[in-house]
Amino acid sequence: PIMIIDGRAIASTMIRAFVLQRDSYFYFKSDGVVRNFPLREMPKLFAVIVGEDVPSQKFLRQKAKVAAQLGVPFELQQFPSDVTTEFLCDVVSRAGKHPLIGGIIVQLPLPSHIDSRMVLDAIPVQKDVDCLTTRHLGVFFAERDPLIVPPVLIALRAILDVHYSRDLAGRRVLILGSGLLVGR
Repeated sequence: PIMIIDGRAIASTMIRAFVLQRDSYFYFKSDGVVRNFPLREMPKLFAVIVGEDVPSQKFLRQKAKVAAQLGVPFELQQFPSDVTTEFLCDVVSRAGKHPLIGGIIVQLPLPSHIDSRMVLDAIPVQKDVDCLTTRHLGVFFAERDPLIVPPVLIALRAILDVHYSRDLAGRRVLILGSGLLVGR
């Protein structure tokens, strides 16, 4: 049987659930100051986008909106399409060393003259939230315990296990896609 998945409804339900549990994770004071990070701010999610790709911009706006709903600081740096691979690697590398940045997203696709692999590999593995560095992918495909599980897998698991009560144990599952995030 064909299963139609209402992604927006599921996302809305999941966001509401995380918001309800947020205080137990972040311990917000009434004035909005985070208690469990007394010496510094809560780590932020840092995103980089290059060029004017409208779907990518829309996708990052959605990520920023969800981060705001969850109370997670979000910083977006946008660059023109004529930047170099070296420039982007430097931006990502500096962000990776910053103690107040907890995760890094390089929004794909990058313009064709940029070496996407080099830019992605500039992300420290512990801050690679999309699990796209060579090291992360190698650990994942070798079926070892990855430092961070790819978010696409977590989302699919939540959709199938929680929202549709589908037990996948012992079953073969086909996911169609051709990008780094889904399909390879």
